[in-house]
Amino acid sequence: MNRKFLLLLASVLIAGGAVSCGKWLEATSSGQISDSDLFSSRSGFLEALTGVYIDLASSQCYGQNFTWGVNDIVIYPYTANSYASISTWQNHLYTNQTAVPILKSMWQGAYHVIADINRLIAELEVTDVLTDKEEKSLIRGELLALRAFIHFDLLRMYGPIGFSEEDKQKLVIPYATAYSLDPAPQHTLEKTMSLIESDIDAALQALSEDPITGKASARFFSTCNADGYWNGRLRHMNYYAAEALKVRVLLWQDRVAEAASLAKTIAEEALAVGAVSWTDPDAQLKAVSSDVRDWTFSTEQLFSLDVTSLYDNVQPYFFNNIKGSVSLEVDPLVVENFFNPESEDGNEDIRGPAMMLSYNGSSFKLNKYFGSSSQSAEFRDRVPLIRLSELYLIQAEGALQANDSETFFSCLDAIRAHRGITGESRGSVPFDEIGIFEEYVREFAGEGQLFFYEKRVYGRNRAPVRTVSPYLTNVPASKLFVYPYPLEEISYGRVQE
Repeated sequence: MNRKFLLLLASVLIAGGAVSCGKWLEATSSGQISDSDLFSSRSGFLEALTGVYIDLASSQCYGQNFTWGVNDIVIYPYTANSYASISTWQNHLYTNQTAVPILKSMWQGAYHVIADINRLIAELEVTDVLTDKEEKSLIRGELLALRAFIHFDLLRMYGPIGFSEEDKQKLVIPYATAYSLDPAPQHTLEKTMSLIESDIDAALQALSEDPITGKASARFFSTCNADGYWNGRLRHMNYYAAEALKVRVLLWQDRVAEAASLAKTIAEEALAVGAVSWTDPDAQLKAVSSDVRDWTFSTEQLFSLDVTSLYDNVQPYFFNNIKGSVSLEVDPLVVENFFNPESEDGNEDIRGPAMMLSYNGSSFKLNKYFGSSSQSAEFRDRVPLIRLSELYLIQAEGALQANDSETFFSCLDAIRAHRGITGESRGSVPFDEIGIFEEYVREFAGEGQLFFYEKRVYGRNRAPVRTVSPYLTNVPASKLFVYPYPLEEISYGRVQE
């Protein structure tokens, strides 16, 4: 193997430098923490697991570019000043000198986390310091589901648009299942989806007694969770989040009926056990102070990440009027067309000007990631990755395919009722894909999910459901929806285009 490539790959997999802030890979005053020291105790394993989540929350990954950064800006109808990096993304110039290093860092950041995961899985299989089988199974389940989660998002970003028979045979992203300097192989789209599903199924088995489900033993809480490490399951990959990931994977394969059925089951179970709960729009509106508003609807999140200094990171994009800042804004016409500032019965949608969008005299600013040191710690620095409303929209999609208008509108009404709109959607919302699309626009601003939805719908229909961004006019789908592989990955033979 090319020595230069080995050194490059080693720097990505092992070094704690530019693409990772995980504690278990950070340099200490005397150098790297050795594996023998780190994995010699239970606390070391838990620190390593925590490090995986810290890596996930980096700006290269879900702390910015996989969510409110690149994946959101390329598709969402923001206006901005002439800031070069933003116009690059909005015009989908992915081979531009501004975009290339960012896309490379996204790729490397993701595979670095996967390497963290694979290293921890390997250590987990041989360790004798984790004596509790229930806890060991929980760690393994989280890791397997996270490995599938990251690979799947890479596939959705860098992979083909559709899931046709021709698409299934295309080589896609490498699927790494071992901690090794040898490059992970590319597989066909069909094989890669099989690997993702296999990891999810194994994860679900390992997470079958996840505390979030109420099935964990009393002994687990008195021993393994005596220190409270396993509290806050919604901020870790958990059983319901892994199930929801499976829904996304089914949907990407156009197995809509299966996805909708599973989405219904998950939503009902998660609500029944109290794992999640709908936000109260009246309480949100009565909370006059920004510091006591739950801007991301945290009680509805099946999986979210804590992102250190999130507000500081988003401030130049959403909360800064200084000349030269990015200043992403939503055009009033978009608000008028999509956010229903006031419904016929006088109820206001809290995702619009009533709360989430604030008018600055010429346009609207998104407040979703507002934060301050005074904000409630319960929902400060939260970036949602999987939310309850998505499960209802997937059910609506299944109902649309089955020509079941009653279920379609009831699913939309479940969301709208918890956004402050009490009137029925039937009669005001079209019974078609646009009715779902408009909810994606309202629900997932700043989260990157609209990009994945549009790509999936385009892959199925070979046309976007509707053009929401003024920058999408006449943009070829292959230019908009598929990020190019980093040049180094191609040069060193790690991937074939």
